[in-house]
Amino acid sequence: MLLRHLIRILWASLGTEIEDSSWDTTVVSSTLNDVWLCLRFLLREIRQIPVGELEFSLMNFDPGGFTITSNSHNFIRSVSERGIVPRLMSRYLEPSDLRHLCRLDIHDALNRNWNLPFGVFSLPLPKVLQRYVNLSED
Repeated sequence: MLLRHLIRILWASLGTEIEDSSWDTTVVSSTLNDVWLCLRFLLREIRQIPVGELEFSLMNFDPGGFTITSNSHNFIRSVSERGIVPRLMSRYLEPSDLRHLCRLDIHDALNRNWNLPFGVFSLPLPKVLQRYVNLSED
């Protein structure tokens, strides 16, 4: 449900302009940037999004009385291909990669043993992998 809400906010903020222009996270509003960051963090923690979870219509009402409607699949594909939320498509329509699944299994094991978040940094792993397992990096 939270993913749907975040995608709707992203759609309402970007609208159909996403099809015509490039999107740079450094020039967007802080609210939109917060939505973008929240989506990225959620996708680090999710193994796989069920296919039916994000099937819905997106509607945006223009002050001039026009209604813009799009399919969520088209919008998800667009923001993924343009690099706005690159992992959204792979978590939604493609199988998760092994590296991501291993990260989540390690994270789950540490959580079950009450070793989060500090247990990640006691693992005999390079710092880059420790940050990845800690969900700090994509």
